[in-house]
Amino acid sequence: MNLPIMDDDFKNLQHEYALELPDLIDTVESNLMSIETQSNIEKSIKDLKRVVHSIKGTAGSYELKWVSSLCHQFEDQLDDTQDALIMDPKKNIEQFFKYVDLFRSYVASFLDGAVSQEEFDIALRKLRQDPLLEVDGESIEKRKVLIVESASTLLKAYKLLISSLDMNYSTAMSGREGFERLLIEKYDYLITGHATGIVDGPSLIAITKVFNGASRGVKTILTTSIDQLDLEPEQMPDILIEKKLGMMEKIKEVFSEESAKEVLDETTLPFKKVLCIDDDNAVLKLLKLAFSKQEDVEFFFSNHFNKSEIQVNQPELILLDYFIDDRTGVDILKELRDECGYEGEVVFLTGTTSQDDLQEMYDSSASGIIEKPFNPKSLYQLLADIFKKAA
Repeated sequence: MNLPIMDDDFKNLQHEYALELPDLIDTVESNLMSIETQSNIEKSIKDLKRVVHSIKGTAGSYELKWVSSLCHQFEDQLDDTQDALIMDPKKNIEQFFKYVDLFRSYVASFLDGAVSQEEFDIALRKLRQDPLLEVDGESIEKRKVLIVESASTLLKAYKLLISSLDMNYSTAMSGREGFERLLIEKYDYLITGHATGIVDGPSLIAITKVFNGASRGVKTILTTSIDQLDLEPEQMPDILIEKKLGMMEKIKEVFSEESAKEVLDETTLPFKKVLCIDDDNAVLKLLKLAFSKQEDVEFFFSNHFNKSEIQVNQPELILLDYFIDDRTGVDILKELRDECGYEGEVVFLTGTTSQDDLQEMYDSSASGIIEKPFNPKSLYQLLADIFKKAA
C-alpha cells in the first residue's frame, strides 16, 4: 500500500539533502580545479558533468527547483564552451567558479531559512553568457529558445542559427528532460522533433498548453519528417516544419516574422491610458522601456496603490503587481471595483508559483496574468494575446 508523503516528513528530508549539498559543491569545485591545473582535463570534465547531472536530478526530486535551474544552466554553458575549456582552461574556467560561489550562497541561505528567491533568480540570469541585448541604450533580456533534440549534428545547426539571431538557447536530449526545463524555466519558444523518447514532441506540446509551469503557453515549433501526422488538437504546434533541405531557413523566417509581428502588435492595443503599479523600481524601469515607443498612449507609473491616481488619471488599463503595499492584488482589485467604481481592465503582474494565488487571480475580475520575469520586447504581444482571447 502506498502511503502519502506528509509535508513535514518531506521538508525534513529536503533539509537533510540540503545539508549534503556543500560536500557535493566541494566535488564540483575540485573537478574545476583539476581542469584549471590541466590535470587530465577530459576526465575531469566528464566527472564534472556526472556530478552536476546527478545534483540536477536529485534536487528536482526534492523540489529544489532553483538548484535544478542552476545545474541546467551550468550544463548548457559547459557544453557550449567545452572545446575552448580544453584548449585554454585558465582563460575559460572563471565563469564556472562563479556558479560554485552562487550555489554555496544559495544553500547557506536555504539552510538559514532566508532565501530571497528573486535575488537568486536575477543572479543566476546574470551568469548566462551574453544574456542581454542593447535596445536604444537599454539592456534587455534576449528571447530564449528551448531545443529538444538528441542528434548532435542537427543540434549544432540549431545553436548556430539561434545564436546568429541574437537569441539565447538551452538544450534537452529528450522530451522528458524538456518537460522538466519548461516546468521551472521561462522560455519564449520551444523547438522539438517528433521522436523525443517516452515523452514525444506532440505530447510535450500538449503538456505546455495545460500545465502550470514557468513556460505555460510557450510558442511551439514541431519539426518532423513524417508525411501524414495524426495529431490530436491539443498536440498541434503553433508552427509545423518539415525536416528537409531548407528547414533552418524556414525556422529563421518564422523567428523574423514573429519579431515583426511583435512590433506590429505594439501599435494595436485598444488603450489610450495605462497605469502601471509595482513596488519594484527595477520592474517599473522595464515597463517604462516596454512602453517608451508608444507615442499615442499615455502611461503612468507608480510604486504604490493610490486611489487618487485612479480618479485623476482614469486609466483604461491597470497593470497591477500581485503583492504590493503588504496586500494582494486581488484585494486591491476588489477595492478598485467596489470603492473606486473602476470599470476598466486589470492585468496582474506576478512572480508567484503558488497554485492557490494563481487560482485566486484567475477567479477574480482581472482580464489576465503576466508572469515575471517578462521580456519587455514581448510585453505588448502578451497583452495582445490576453485581450485577443477575451474578445
